[in-house]
Amino acid sequence: MASVDPGELRYTAELIVPRRTIDANGHYVTDDVVTSVRCAARAVRATETDADGAVHFVQVMQFILRWREGVTMDASIRFNGVRYEIDSVDPVPWAGGFMRIRATSVDNVV
Repeated sequence: MASVDPGELRYTAELIVPRRTIDANGHYVTDDVVTSVRCAARAVRATETDADGAVHFVQVMQFILRWREGVTMDASIRFNGVRYEIDSVDPVPWAGGFMRIRATSVDNVV
C-alpha cells in the first residue's frame, strides 16, 4: 500500500470549492469556499504555445493533500498565484486518508 509522509506536505495552496444554494427567490447562487491546505505538489507536464501573438503556458500538476469531503471536479486550486482547474480526484481516501488531485493551469500568458 502506498504511504504519504506528512513531512511531504510542505506547500500551501488554496482550495476553491463552489457551493450551490437557492436564495429566497428560488434562484441558484454559487458561493466559493476558499480553504488553505497543506499539500505536496509535483509538475506532471508543461507546454508552451504561441498563439495570437502571446506565449501561453499550460502546466499539469499533481497535488496530494489530506482527504476532504466535497472536493469534486467543479473545484479548483490556487497554487503560487496560479489557478488550476481540477481534472481528476481520487474517489476514495488513498494512502491512509490522503487524496490525489490532478489539475491543469488556467490560461497563463507569459
